Amino acid sequence: MWFGAFRGRTVNSTSTSPTLAHVGIAIAKDSPLPALLQLLGLTSTQTAVPRESLVAHMVSVAAPQARLELLDTDNPSSTVGRFLKSHGPGIHHLCLTVPAGQLEPISERLRQHGYRLLLEKPESGAEGTPVNFIHPKSTGGVLLELQEQPLHGEP
Repeated sequence: MWFGAFRGRTVNSTSTSPTLAHVGIAIAKDSPLPALLQLLGLTSTQTAVPRESLVAHMVSVAAPQARLELLDTDNPSSTVGRFLKSHGPGIHHLCLTVPAGQLEPISERLRQHGYRLLLEKPESGAEGTPVNFIHPKSTGGVLLELQEQPLHGEP
């Protein structure tokens, strides 16, 4: 069984579990997203794909513990409910983990560079660790969550 957790049921993974290769995000030529990812310390390589008339920017992220977060809601006025109403099902956000104790300084640095964050101060996220979000208007259309890595020994 390859799916790690779904609606509270834990399923054991096997060595044949799929791993996340990449998430494709369509961006405008002048998107601020590449500069934002560079500011966060991520590097990319560019590869032309002539048959599609595009350039793929492959951004490497360490993801040994990456998971898929499936979001559903019974509340149409919640953040996810509003997203579903206007966009339908699909990718809601991407989440990057930042080192423990670094979310607030990183958030401040992003503000200084003109990025709009959704929270004035980080709040506890779904996994109990501090999170903040970068508004899609600052990233070229992608809601980006920053999640602080738990301190060693915390869940």
